[in-house]
Amino acid sequence: MQKIAGSNASYLATYGTLRRRSQYSLGVSIASRLKFYGHGMLRGLLLTQCGYPGVVEHPGLVRVEIFRVLSESVWPELDHYEGYDPGIGERSIFVRKAVALVQPRIYAWAYFLGKQIPRGHLIEML
Repeated sequence: MQKIAGSNASYLATYGTLRRRSQYSLGVSIASRLKFYGHGMLRGLLLTQCGYPGVVEHPGLVRVEIFRVLSESVWPELDHYEGYDPGIGERSIFVRKAVALVQPRIYAWAYFLGKQIPRGHLIEML
C-alpha cells in the first residue's frame, strides 16, 4: 500500500460534487490542480443529505473517483466548498480525513459527513 508522505496524502477520493462531471462548475483553478487517477472503493455508507451526497464511516463500500493532488494550495478552497473548518473539526458539515482505500490500495483524502450532522437516507449499498 502506498503511504502518505508525512501526514499529506497526495490523492483525493470523491463521490459527489467533486467528481469529474461537476468539477469545472467549481472553477478551472480547482480542476487544474487535480488530475484524474482512476476509480476506486472507499469504506463507508453513501447517504443523501437534502439532495447532496455524504459518506459516513461505516462498514460498506462506496464507489469513488480518485484524483492526484497536483498542488496543496487546492485544500483551502476544497475545504471551504465542503464546509470543513479545521478549527471546529468534527462539528464541521464535512470532515477531511486521510484513509486507506479498499481499492486501489493507496491512502487518499476523503470528505466524510461531520459526526454532529443529522443522517440522511441511504443511497446505495455495495
